[in-house]
Amino acid sequence: MSTALSGQEAIQLIHNNDFDRILCDLMLQDTTGFDVIEESKTKYTQGQIKNKFVIMTAYSSQQVLENAQKYGCRVISKPFEDIVQTINSICIEQDEA
Repeated sequence: MSTALSGQEAIQLIHNNDFDRILCDLMLQDTTGFDVIEESKTKYTQGQIKNKFVIMTAYSSQQVLENAQKYGCRVISKPFEDIVQTINSICIEQDEA
């Protein structure tokens, strides 16, 4: 497990490692979660992005949901009502969700 404090740090981690799942906040200090996904396209295919990325946000507007759908990513809204259920949903493969 790895963590990043910024979008640029996350991008470097993604390029230098292989992760089963990437939980990415939408609003980062220096960029957005969607920008991190865009940068990940140099390493991952659309299908891999769909299965690896889960976006979490407190701003689940229609525009955010549509943008996430463009990538095939799931969106988890904050605050979490049930942390156990949230963790379980992150671990499920996208094709199963």
